[in-house]
Amino acid sequence: MVIRAGAGYDNIDVKTASDLGILVTTCPGKNSVAVAELIMGHIINIDRKISDNVNELRQNQWNKTKFSKAKGIKGLSIGLIGYGNIGQ
Repeated sequence: MVIRAGAGYDNIDVKTASDLGILVTTCPGKNSVAVAELIMGHIINIDRKISDNVNELRQNQWNKTKFSKAKGIKGLSIGLIGYGNIGQ
C-alpha cells in the first residue's frame, strides 16, 4: 500500500502500482492545519522581512533601520483563493 499524506496522486505512478496490485490512497486534510499555519508564517515573513534579516545577520550585518519598517498586517484584507481543507 502507498499512502500519500496530502491531496492528489501527482507524484505517484498509480498505473504501475495498480499493475503490481499495490493500493494507492491519500489522506486528504491530514496536514491542512500545518500548511495553513505555514502560510500565515510566510505572510508575516513577507511583511517583516524575517528571512532577509536572518540572511544578513548570518553575514554579520545588522541593519535595524531597514528591518524595522514593517507595515504590519493589522487591518488588511487577505484574499483567499479556494476554500478547501487548507482554506477552512
